[in-house]
Amino acid sequence: MTTGRDAYLSFFMFTTNLRPGDPDYAKVIIKHMWELKNLGYQGFDMPVFPNESDDHRAEVESYHELKRALDNAGLDD
Repeated sequence: MTTGRDAYLSFFMFTTNLRPGDPDYAKVIIKHMWELKNLGYQGFDMPVFPNESDDHRAEVESYHELKRALDNAGLDD
């Protein structure tokens, strides 16, 4: 008898800009995360990309928007 293993993906393995605040790109991220989840991935680690912004409050809010989009897509676990 074999048991499945949890697979965990860290986006830190890649240099990527998740483009928080871009609702069209959020759809791409959601699609990719669902595809990985369907392959058995159990969790995701998402970095805070070093954007060149002096408005850190707006930058944090853009990540909140991305998180809400992920949650609304059923990726809140």
